[in-house]
Parts: sequence; structure tokens; C-alpha cells
Amino acid sequence: MLSFVSGEKGKDRSDKEVVTPWFKFLWETYRTVLEILRNNSKLEALYAMTAHRAFQFCKQYKRTTEFRRLCEIIRNHLANLNKYRDQRDRPDLTAPESLQLYLDTRVEQLKVATELSLWQEAFRSVEDIHGLMTMVKKMPKPSILVVYYAKLTEIFWISDSHLYHAYAWLKLFNLQKSYNKNLSQKDLQLIASSVLLAALSVSPYDKKYGAFETENEKERNMRLSNLVNFSLDNKRENREML
Repeated sequence: MLSFVSGEKGKDRSDKEVVTPWFKFLWETYRTVLEILRNNSKLEALYAMTAHRAFQFCKQYKRTTEFRRLCEIIRNHLANLNKYRDQRDRPDLTAPESLQLYLDTRVEQLKVATELSLWQEAFRSVEDIHGLMTMVKKMPKPSILVVYYAKLTEIFWISDSHLYHAYAWLKLFNLQKSYNKNLSQKDLQLIASSVLLAALSVSPYDKKYGAFETENEKERNMRLSNLVNFSLDNKRENREML
């Protein structure tokens, strides 16, 4: 018993003296490298690779605090990219290669956020992807859209946003049916069943709730509707269609 306790204490001491400083050093290294490489068209591939490795570091060691900070750092880099348009060697997001790198980075961010069950950060990551698509006015590859809507189904279910959850499933079904030629009929039927079950989960439209919807609720619904790309004005009609 005493040896077990002393062993546990020794492990805790080792973690504090060796592991924790190593985590801190590695995190600071990733952060510093990202700051050096940011918003430079000649280094954007290295920037994307570093971001991916930083995401994997956060995922592997369950570093949720560092992950949130990492997302904010990358978010700020994109904001500065739009702010300083005359910057030398600025990445051109209208170039397909550059856009793909930026989208892939945010898709990886979204995947890790859901795997760490950081749903608020996952929602913000979806907004990042949607904002990037809106900014460049180009639709991404179907493979990215599949991940986008698949993760939306998880986020909307967790947040009890059943109407938007059903629409996300419908979008995912249409994408898979149109673009995934390797999808078996059985898998397509499973997705179709998910669409049906999601639609049946939508509660009847509440007239009283709709009339007294608060500003916060309106803003939230507007944000959610933008993510699935359907008009909020038709919300009641869309419920009846489901």
C-alpha cells in the first residue's frame, strides 16, 4: 500500500517536473511558428501543416485550453489578413490552392473540436468555414461540404436545434446521393432514414413562441439558418414541409 502511494506521488512529481514543462514548451513552439508563418503566401503550406500538427497535439493530449487559444489565434490571423489588404506576399484566397489550404485547416479544427466535445468551439469553427466560403464566394469541394454538414448534424443535435438538425441531414443526404458514387444503396437508405427520423424529431411550430421571440433568440436563429443556407423568413413554412 505504501509503495503504491509513494509510486503515485512519484508519478505526480514526475508529471510536474518533466511532462508539464514539455507540454508548455511544445505549445509555445507551435504558437510561435504560427505567428512567424502567418499570412505569407510563400509559407502558407507550412502554416497549414503547423496548424494541423498543433490540432493533433491538442487532440492527443486532451489540451482543451490550448485548443481554444489555437482556434482564436488562427481566427485572428484570418481577420488580420482581411484587414491589411496591401500587405506584401499576402495570400490570395481567390486562388484555389490557397483557399483549399485555409478550408482544410478549418475542417481539421472542426473535427478536433467535436472529438474533444468542445461544442461551442465546434460551432464557432463551422461559422469560420461558412464565413470563409461567403468571403470568397466560392463553393468548396463536395468532400468538405460532407464533413461540414455531418458535423452540423452533431452540433445541432447536442444543442437541441431539431429543425436545423433535420435540414443538415437533408443537405448531407443530397450531397452523398449526388457526389458519392461509391456509396452503397444500403448506406444511402441509412442516411435517408436519418433524414426521416430527424424530421420527425422537429416539434410543432409554437405560434406563441414565434410571436414573442426575443432578440437573442432571433439572432441565434439567424446564425443557425445561415449555416444551413435556407431563408429564415420561411421558417414556419419549412417546418410544415418537414
